[in-house]
Amino acid sequence: MKNFEQIRKTLRYHREISAATPPHYYGVDYTDASIYFGPHEKWGRKIRNFFSELHDKGEKVVHVDICGRASGRSLGADRSYCFYIMVSETDKMISGSTNVLFDGDIFDSRNFNKFLSTLRQDSTAPSLVTFRPVAGLQNYSPIHAIQGVPMYEEITYRQLAKRLEGMVEILRPGGYIFLQHPFQSEVIDNFLSGKKQNQWGISLRIKGLARKCKCRIEINSAPAGPCFLVNKPKRQG
Repeated sequence: MKNFEQIRKTLRYHREISAATPPHYYGVDYTDASIYFGPHEKWGRKIRNFFSELHDKGEKVVHVDICGRASGRSLGADRSYCFYIMVSETDKMISGSTNVLFDGDIFDSRNFNKFLSTLRQDSTAPSLVTFRPVAGLQNYSPIHAIQGVPMYEEITYRQLAKRLEGMVEILRPGGYIFLQHPFQSEVIDNFLSGKKQNQWGISLRIKGLARKCKCRIEINSAPAGPCFLVNKPKRQG
């Protein structure tokens, strides 16, 4: 019962933050998904080669950007679905026919499930998911303690883990998920700890998630913190 009350308070706090979020809160995000792979050339080549293989088979390639509005066209994607908070009419007009912008709050289960339903209705199994929130999730950071909720950090990460599990489920076999840590405060704390980046808290969380979902994972160290490439096997088993 105690944990339930903490979860309830955390979800209410998340909703309050989301409600107060101004338009264009992700205004520092990228509009081209290939930039995500600039420091990770090997990963970028993997993605492009995978997309080329699908196109050679006559298959459609779909990319999903979470907490951003990046287009995967330069990587070879035919269409991008962007789960992006507070989409303006201007954003929609300039996004082009290859981008589908979706008003989305990642901490709202009903909102996110509606997004997944949209993908399913469009018979769309993403070949690539990118999740690089930049500054978009900082107000939800675990450093913001809530009175009476000592489990706030764990509950917040559980919510994000559920979203990632949802994307793994809908990801096409052989597809990839590119991730970067969601909270900038973690970089400072872990850097000062002297740990290698593959042993940071976020790295251990993503490793655990990959094992749970029976996916492969690669980790690259970077000045801004570790990045992750999760690969869903072409055949589960």
